Amino acid sequence: MPRTKAKPTLHDVAATAGVSIATASRALNGLLVSKASRERVMRAVGELNYVANETARALRNDRSQALGLIFYSLGNARGLQLLDALSAALDVAGYSLLIATARGDEPTYDLLIRRFLQRRVDGLFLVSPDGDAGGAESSRNADIPILALRSRGAAFAKLPLLRPSFGAAASVATEEMRALGHHRIAFIDDGSELDSANPVMSAWGESPFHIEYIRLSAVRGIDQLIRQMMRRSDRPTVIAGSQSQAEAALAVCRSAGIDVPGQFSIVAITNADDETRAKQVGLSSMLIDSQQFGERAGAVMLEWLGGKKPKNQSAIEIGKWNPRGTTGRPSKR
Repeated sequence: MPRTKAKPTLHDVAATAGVSIATASRALNGLLVSKASRERVMRAVGELNYVANETARALRNDRSQALGLIFYSLGNARGLQLLDALSAALDVAGYSLLIATARGDEPTYDLLIRRFLQRRVDGLFLVSPDGDAGGAESSRNADIPILALRSRGAAFAKLPLLRPSFGAAASVATEEMRALGHHRIAFIDDGSELDSANPVMSAWGESPFHIEYIRLSAVRGIDQLIRQMMRRSDRPTVIAGSQSQAEAALAVCRSAGIDVPGQFSIVAITNADDETRAKQVGLSSMLIDSQQFGERAGAVMLEWLGGKKPKNQSAIEIGKWNPRGTTGRPSKR
């Protein structure tokens, strides 16, 4: 009886390619190796008719029950709420979440991607991945689900993207504000909460409103800002900012005898924690529910791990317009 020819092993691939077994394994699993080594390994795979994914499939069947999450930067409440909701959704399914932040540095982001892949997490979330270095190549070659959240750079365009949307809530707010007679909106950035105001400003950016973007540091505080606006003939009739800045604007107006909402309507841009306070003081608000986004991101990843790959891009509506006593019809000048 003729002997059955043995299937080529990873050791055979490494020997034929002239590299170590570790290098061959890393090349086959999309991890960082030199271009020359990767090419030699892939030539050896073709010559030996080696099934490159066989080992990877065996390893994947023995899952680590760990998922990775990499932030480009983490410095605001929305990121923390996303993290909290995502962790809760995955914990129910028995997964642990390993977290890292690149602190705004692209090379660090690339390094973190490679580290997570080397540690063989079962899946990876990339929050706003950008750059064009090795991290993008590692992501393309990885044999695990990798989901981009919020946004993605051009080098990561093939990764499925789950992005937050505020369009529906902005449309509702736009219709109401226009019906009341508003035409000009000023967004306040206090330097630390830019990430809260920016997405709502962008959602309103295509509206018929005239939009102003005001850095608080340039006008020496809310008190000075309100007084400057009151002297303008073309002043905005709506002021929008983070919960703390909207509440400060309301306090200044009340102290100065400025009618709200007659002379200024005020809108707070809130997260789930801020919304309770906005309701207590009667501030109209645009709620950005990052918790809802985190829950949906967790569900999408779990579906993918179960075999259902997401679309290349999906939008999740996480905005909600809550009109209260600080928005109304502007008084005639």
